[in-house]
Formats: sequence, structure tokens, C-alpha cells
Amino acid sequence: MPIRPELAARSAAAFAEGKEAASRGDVIAAAAAYTRAAAVFAGTTDADELDERHRALADAGGVLRKAGHLAEAEVAYEAMSAATHAELGAASRPFLLSRYFVGLIRSDREDYLGSALLLEQAYTGFSALPDEAHGTRLMGAALGLAWLRARYWDEAVNVLRRLAGSPIEDESGASILHNLAVALVRGGNASMALTFARSAVALRARLNGPNHPSYIETRLVEALALVDSGQLAEAAPILREAAQTVLAGVGEAHAFFADALLIEGRRLARLGDGAAGEALARRALFVAGRAGMPAGALEDRRLDAAAIGPIWRTGPKAEGPRDVRLWRVELQHTLRRYQVQTIDFIGSGDAAKVWYYFVPSGVSPAHPERALRLVRLALADASALLNSREPADANFLDVTSFVAREPTIPELLATPMDAVFKARTWENSVAYSVVAGDRSQSLAPFDFALALNAYVTLRGGRADLASWVKLGIDAGALERARASPEAVLQETLWAAA
Repeated sequence: MPIRPELAARSAAAFAEGKEAASRGDVIAAAAAYTRAAAVFAGTTDADELDERHRALADAGGVLRKAGHLAEAEVAYEAMSAATHAELGAASRPFLLSRYFVGLIRSDREDYLGSALLLEQAYTGFSALPDEAHGTRLMGAALGLAWLRARYWDEAVNVLRRLAGSPIEDESGASILHNLAVALVRGGNASMALTFARSAVALRARLNGPNHPSYIETRLVEALALVDSGQLAEAAPILREAAQTVLAGVGEAHAFFADALLIEGRRLARLGDGAAGEALARRALFVAGRAGMPAGALEDRRLDAAAIGPIWRTGPKAEGPRDVRLWRVELQHTLRRYQVQTIDFIGSGDAAKVWYYFVPSGVSPAHPERALRLVRLALADASALLNSREPADANFLDVTSFVAREPTIPELLATPMDAVFKARTWENSVAYSVVAGDRSQSLAPFDFALALNAYVTLRGGRADLASWVKLGIDAGALERARASPEAVLQETLWAAA
């Protein structure tokens, strides 16, 4: 049956009001006009009139969403859902579209889990409709992205794998391949992720060209997959090429440059240069903050940055005070200065230090790689502290060489401790506890004095307390270190645990 002329005229008039209001930027008035156009056909059972009604309800939500009025848009789309459900049922195309629209709004509002649940409903329903392959693919792509943003890796892979075999080579297809690669690498299957990342890169190259932001973003996913699959050398040139393209275009303060820094930081940590990896991660968060990224995107980068430390902070821990050794470490250290053009660091000359480290007995100075990791912890943590005071400073302190040994008890007793804490520059201590294996704890002179006396006592020595009292250490606390050495070591060396 044709649409009734009198209703068509009233609806057309309301639509015209809506378009005029939208043209002058009054989207609230436009949405209200479209809602009035929909109300013209309230109560009808005619299919063509229902189509007009539901289109008007969709337009009311659409004009609000386009203008960023997300809460109002969600209300409008929910009104569409209520109407289409009552008039056509939960399996109808208009109702499923309304759920899709609400799901998109939830993603816009960074409610990714809520979005995914709605998009799942729309995608599943659309999959059962005849001749809706295109709409189903678009909904599946949106659903996969929502699961990805919600960090539900397996769910994202399950959806996107169904869509990745499509022969259609368009932007949606490139996004499907890209997001599938991200979900796979995040879910721990970097080797398979690399296959889809490279397919996405090839498609992006054909669709967009090598200087397009979408191409750069997908190239970075390829680099991440290479890093996590252990192909560290292969990832390096890709990262630098992508970073150079971003620098030459929009400059350092861009999300993609932050991503390049994070992936390079991850690569360096896997190579054993974890202190540099963490420094790049800090720079990445500084860059991301300046880039004006949404809260959810910033949180993703914070999580990526936090994941770099555990890659290299993997030393054994001491099980208790009797599982502790004290090292005297003569080290050379330098300030490694950040180079934005090459996303790496150069040294600035060495300086000498002598530090004392309480370490787990499971690490020996004869194990250079494991010993270096422990020695680096103090400098890495000091750099993080200094950076927190000046976030724009991307440089960091690092060890260039060291000699560590375990002093004998007589040697420790003979050491003139009045000279130990002199001539400090940036550091707040020359004694550190790394007994936790994955972090350092600087020891103030008072705590070092107690820990040293407890350590000596536990190994059969007996320090001259008077010499420590002359340095300002409380006599009662020193007596307790002698009387309860294990308890004092636990309190001083594990205080930050």
C-alpha cells in the first residue's frame, strides 16, 4: 500500500525542519524534528510507513551522534529499539540495526564491553537474515574492534577470523586484518599475528600508500608481532621507518610515534637493555599525554609501558635474610641521552661510583649477565624517580661497566664507613637492596648501618658499635641489629616489598 499522502506531507515537512536545523548547527532541534517525523506514522502497520518511521528515528540518533551528543544519541537509538521491537520484533532488521547503533554509541563512550554485548546481538541476528552479507561483515568488524578495545583477545579473534577470508579488498577488510593481528599478538600468538599483519600491510599499501596514517599504524602492528615472535633484528628497521614517517609528517607528539617508542622499548627489553626500554616507555607516555589521546587509548599505552619492566626484571629473589649476600661494586655509569630521530640513546661519558648491594645468594659476580641486571636495577629505578620529577627529560642513567665482589667479614669490619656516604651527586644512597630480584631499594645511612651490622653478626662477625655511634647511628638500634639480625635484615632490606 502506498504511503498515505497526508502523512507523507507531514513527515516531509518535519524532515525539512530537521535538515534546516542541522544546517545551522542546532542538532537538538534537528533530532526533535526527526522524532516528530517518526511520530507521524505511530500506530501504523503498513510496511512502507514503518520504513519511514524507523528511518526518521535512526536519523534522530545519527544527527546527535555525528555532533558528539552521545548521551542524547543513545537515548534516541534506544527509542528506535523500543519502537522496532514492538512493531516488528527482535529478529527484524530495523531492531537489529538499532542495537548496532547503540553498540557504536557505547564504543564512542568507551564502554567497550557494553558495546561488544550489543554488537554481538546485532551481528548474530544479522547473520541469520537473507542477503545481508555486507551488513553482517560491517557489524562483525565493529564487534571485533569492541572486543579488542575491551581487551578480550580470544573473543576478538573468534569474530575477526570469520571475516578475514573475504575477497573484498576495502578499508573494512584492511581494518579486519589489522585488528585480527592485534588481537592475536596481544593474546600471545605473535607468529600467527604476523601473517595477518603482513596481509594488512600489503592491503594498506594498495589502498592508502606508504605515507598514510593507516599504513603506518598497521606497519607498527607488524613490528610488534615481530618483536613478540622473537624476530628482534627484523623489527628494528620497520620501527625506525615508521617513526621517521611520523616525525616528518605531524612530528613527535602523535599516538603512532608513542606506539613506535613503546614497541622499540619492548624490543630493547627483550634484547636485555631493559633500562633503555623503560626510558622509551616513559617517553612514550609523555608523548601520548601531549598528543591529546582519549582516556581509554592512554590507558592502553600505560598498560603497554607497564609490561616492559617484567620482560627484563626477572632476577631470582632472596628467600630470606640468610639467603642474602653483600657486594661491593665498582662501576662506571653514564647518562644515556635520548635521540628522537633514531629513537635510541647515546652515552655522554663515564663516571665512577662505588656502591654496596645486598643481593640474593643465587646470583654470583661470576655470572655477568645476571649480575649486570641486578646492578642496573638501582640506576633504572633512580632514572624513573628523576623522570617523575621532570617528565620532559627522556635521558636516563645506566651502567657501562662494573666489577662486583663479595667482601669478607674482616674486610667489612675494617672499612672506614665515615667515608662511604660522602661525595654524592644525583643519587640519594650508595647502598641498595635488590633482594626482591626485580627492583631496587635505596638504603639511607641509618638503614645501611643496621643492615650491615645485622649481616656481619649473622655471619659470625662483631662490629665496633662505637664507631657507628660516632656517625650518629642510634646505639639501641645497633644493639638490636646484633640481637635480632634476621629481623633487622627483614625490616631494612624488604621494606618496600
